[in-house]
Amino acid sequence: MSGLGLRRRLLLVVLATVVVVVAGLVAGFNLVLGTTLDSNAHNLVRARAAAQLASLRVEHGRLAVGEAPDDRSADAYLWVFAGTHPLEQPRAAPDVERAVHGLIGGHRATSTSPRRHSPLCHAGDRPGKRVGTVVAGVSLAPYEETRGTALIASIVFGALVLVLLGVVSRWLLGASLRPVVA
Repeated sequence: MSGLGLRRRLLLVVLATVVVVVAGLVAGFNLVLGTTLDSNAHNLVRARAAAQLASLRVEHGRLAVGEAPDDRSADAYLWVFAGTHPLEQPRAAPDVERAVHGLIGGHRATSTSPRRHSPLCHAGDRPGKRVGTVVAGVSLAPYEETRGTALIASIVFGALVLVLLGVVSRWLLGASLRPVVA
């Protein structure tokens, strides 16, 4: 590096620093986005489970499901069980069904199905006593698509910044090597 002039050495240090910073920003952005998307999915599924749980009522010692809104999202999965008997259940993949049945009758918990198809939230208690089990889920497909699109877009953006930086640095190096004519 001693054969390089001071200006070139300084420019190389600045370029290396910018490359590391851009890579860190791209990675940090994607980590924060992934965490936020996971949190949003889990909050949505907990809210759906709580809403379904609030609609339950006990009539003559038996659990009854209240009226569900007709505008329920197509990606909403809600199961209601009285003991192990399903009162309400959507169609779901076999691995999701196995994960749901693993939550029946257990303690309040959150899990994720084997294929990360939908987070599952178990909420089975009403104040005072257990009356049934509610399991809610949501498709993670839109979240995964957003994550993938953001990853590609941030990598492209980072690459464009680095290409622009390369162009500017070549221009600066070229300008510094021209003889000054007085």
